[in-house]
Amino acid sequence: MTQETVRISDVAQAAGVSPATVSRVLGGSTHRVSAKTRAKVESTARALGYRVNPIARALRLSTTGSVGMVVPSIGNPFFTELVEAVEHQLAAARVNLYLCDARGDIEMEASRLKSLSNGAVDGILSVPLHETLSEPAASAAAARVPLSSWTVR
Repeated sequence: MTQETVRISDVAQAAGVSPATVSRVLGGSTHRVSAKTRAKVESTARALGYRVNPIARALRLSTTGSVGMVVPSIGNPFFTELVEAVEHQLAAARVNLYLCDARGDIEMEASRLKSLSNGAVDGILSVPLHETLSEPAASAAAARVPLSSWTVR
């Protein structure tokens, strides 16, 4: 079996337990799983090369563990420093950052906000390009996920 094809059911069968038990163990739950069974499932998963499917996990948990950020221009040293500070804080909380560069273009900014808010992230941090022209896209994104924006003056 290749890593791409190893499923929870494969680990369960090889370990001699139910798929629910494998799910509990690999999901970090301690509910109704003995230490011996936990060790068996973990070693079987490693031996088979099981990898967590992040898309399936996000669907199950209703969270992506990720935040999106849209900035006017990544080439601007101010935004580079801002992104670095945000990324360090999120990494400390074990949250991924997906960075988008609006390239100084209102339409690009709207496209980035739409893509991020369509389920790719749990929230968005944004530095709008324009006080009024950026508002429709920001409002639409905020209707789908939490959005925090800062105006730079």
